[in-house]
Amino acid sequence: MKYFKLVLGVIIGLLAVTLVAEIVEFIIVKSISDKSFGYLQENQSEYFNIRNRNSILIAKIGYSLIAGITGGYLATWISKTMSNIAIWILIVIQIVAVLWGFFFSDFSSTAPIWVWVYVLIVVPSGIWIGYKWRTNNALQNSVKIIEK
Repeated sequence: MKYFKLVLGVIIGLLAVTLVAEIVEFIIVKSISDKSFGYLQENQSEYFNIRNRNSILIAKIGYSLIAGITGGYLATWISKTMSNIAIWILIVIQIVAVLWGFFFSDFSSTAPIWVWVYVLIVVPSGIWIGYKWRTNNALQNSVKIIEK
């Protein structure tokens, strides 16, 4: 059962990182463009032109960190006794995915190099923060005190 929780934790962590980052990004781009979902899907050049504004790229660093924290927290919570292994697997998969995206995917030219570098640093850092947040008893105890 612990191996099932390990695999499930990694999968849920990856899904959380991806979904949080992509949903937030899409909402930001859609709200700025005031275009429909279908239009933005069909006109990706317009989507990326809006997404590549400096203000949105800086926000991307913030919501990528939040996505990493969410994924790390969930992976730790689900994988329980094997959370330290789950986190390292999640971090390695995320690093490989970003490197693959930068070097080999069709989307490699859709963002400046500095964004890829920051995402390569920020998301794994967020995963680690989520892991530490979930495993830090002092933080959990402080939340329990506040709830009382």
